[in-house]
Amino acid sequence: MKFSELSWSGKYALTGAFLVPLFGRLALAGTGHEYELYRYVVPLLVGSVAGFMIGHFKDEMLKNNERLRLESRRSEQLTQELKVNADYLRGILDYAPMPIYLKETGGLTYLLVNRMGAEVAGIPPEKVIGRNDFELLPREMAEMFRKQDELVLSSSAPQTFLTAFIIEGKKNDFLTNKFPLHDENGEIYAIGGVCMDITERKQAEDMLAQEEERLSVTLRYIGDGVISTDTEGRVVLVNAVAEKLTGWKQEEAQGRMLEEVMPIVSVSDGKPVASPVKAIIERDMIMNLPKEVVLVSRDGKRRFIEDSCAPIHDRESRIIGVVVVFRDVTRDRQLEKELLKIRKLESLGVLAGGIAHDFNNIMLAIMGNINLAELAVGKEHEAAELLRNAEIAAKKACDLTGQLLTFSKGGSPVKKSAHLPVLVREIVELLKHGSNVAISLDLPEGIWNVDIDTGQMGQVIQNLIINAQQAMPDGGVIEISCDNMTVEETGHLCSALPSGRYVRLIVRDHGVGIPGNLIERIFDPYFTTKQQGSGLGLAIVHSIVSKHGGHICVDSEPGKGTVFTIILPAGTKDTVAQEDKKAETEPHSGGGTVLVVDDDEMVRDIASQMLAYCGYSAITAHDGEEALAIYRRSVDEGRQIAAVIMDLTIPGGMGGKECAAKLLSEFPDAVCIVSSGYSNDDVMANFSKYGFRAALAKPFDVEEMRATLREVLKT
Repeated sequence: MKFSELSWSGKYALTGAFLVPLFGRLALAGTGHEYELYRYVVPLLVGSVAGFMIGHFKDEMLKNNERLRLESRRSEQLTQELKVNADYLRGILDYAPMPIYLKETGGLTYLLVNRMGAEVAGIPPEKVIGRNDFELLPREMAEMFRKQDELVLSSSAPQTFLTAFIIEGKKNDFLTNKFPLHDENGEIYAIGGVCMDITERKQAEDMLAQEEERLSVTLRYIGDGVISTDTEGRVVLVNAVAEKLTGWKQEEAQGRMLEEVMPIVSVSDGKPVASPVKAIIERDMIMNLPKEVVLVSRDGKRRFIEDSCAPIHDRESRIIGVVVVFRDVTRDRQLEKELLKIRKLESLGVLAGGIAHDFNNIMLAIMGNINLAELAVGKEHEAAELLRNAEIAAKKACDLTGQLLTFSKGGSPVKKSAHLPVLVREIVELLKHGSNVAISLDLPEGIWNVDIDTGQMGQVIQNLIINAQQAMPDGGVIEISCDNMTVEETGHLCSALPSGRYVRLIVRDHGVGIPGNLIERIFDPYFTTKQQGSGLGLAIVHSIVSKHGGHICVDSEPGKGTVFTIILPAGTKDTVAQEDKKAETEPHSGGGTVLVVDDDEMVRDIASQMLAYCGYSAITAHDGEEALAIYRRSVDEGRQIAAVIMDLTIPGGMGGKECAAKLLSEFPDAVCIVSSGYSNDDVMANFSKYGFRAALAKPFDVEEMRATLREVLKT
């Protein structure tokens, strides 16, 4: 080993072992003692030990210096690393998109706050450190934060709070997570806070909630029933209309199979209709149930429905369920049946109208001649009875024609204000005699007037009472009541009627009732269950009520009886107009000339004879053109025509409506009377609107002609 490779303790030991004895020998030189061995060994040992100690001390000092140098370098590295880490942390904190801070536990002053936290507070970071919330924020907000901090300290656990800040005048919502920091002894030395701005998320959640609310409200108040299911056919959602139609509430229906909540059966055979869920999912298309199906609600009520079933897809177009949209069309079906009845009646009206004109002209000639013959021979003549029988038979034929005309467009009612209870009492008085059925009346005071054709409405009441009597062959009681009612909202029995005031007439019997399979046909023309019935009675009733703007319905239960309900619009007058006194029945000798305009020669002839019997002279015209020429010539010659009786309908010629308009434009004082056995408009019902003074329906007799002329001529 080389000397340079020795440690300082070795080097110094060797040096001491050499130098000390050397100096000792030099000091003893010449004394004779320098060669004594002990004088050499002792200094050798002393020098070696002293050198070793000095060298060892230097070795240790060098080692310490090296350690200090290494520690200094390590310290510098750690300082640099800490600085870098601090820069990293500051960068992370300052560029973190959320406020972050630390508070010491003593006075809850801020130890650290990042740039976002300072921006939210609106205070520079250097002014935040060392201050508490009460020194930085409004008191109300500071108190809220203090309570949050105290909760974290007391629970010694993280807590989450929803906090609102006002930033630049706008409200921002933050989700704040506050947590305690513990030292090695478990003591809390600081509180940390991380705030997440959830303003946009909350706005999105609010918008989603609003959208869900709108959807919920839309589904709840939509007019159709809506039921959604999962892919297995289990109910997920039921809206309010569906709840009402099915009888199942949302909370009850959820999770049940669709066919349990919405059982559907076929009208034709009554068999259940299979759930559409499986077919819709397999085909992935919109489908409809068969048309003729009914929904059986939870309480057993059956309703006709129409529906549309469609698959529900998610964002990836995967089928996640089925939605069924359906509506109650029971009322629509009823209205369709009513419309079908009306069309049947209109078809019958076309037939009636086609024959009425000619038939009534013939009947006018027949009845007129019979009537004149009766008057000619007198009541005591042996032929008088035969003539009366012939007149009765002719009137029955006319009544049949009148019933047919009720269905026609020309059967418009001639309305006037009337009190329905008065009319009911009159009809009951005529029908109650000779019957084993009693009639109970409930006709209170204060019933509103109605605008009706008393003749037609009397026929309605009479038919209903006769039907009720025939339904109780063993006797019983017919209950007739009348009251006022107001139609204000849909869903009512009479929702097809416009809103307004109505008078309701109810006729109830306790007879055999009407079977359910027949009740829908009772208003059909010629439908009857009676061996000797014509099948026109209730059809006429339905037609008359409809033409008065009213509504009629029936409810019946076999073995318990039948209830007919008629609802008529209330009139505009609150009091009943007094009936005119009946005309005197004694013969009237009129005077003057009456012009008869008719295309039928028999009608002109018999009308002329009737006029002659009543004391008038008659001239005739076959159409309106001839009548105008005659009237003008008479005026030019100074001969006055007292009245003109005009046939309303003259095929191929000018009828009464056009003739009256032209005549009155030239001679405003002309007295015009319209006459017809059939009208295709409302001229007969509203004659005054067209300038006529009166209406004379064919066939008419001598007394009707006399009374009409007396009324218009005031003689």
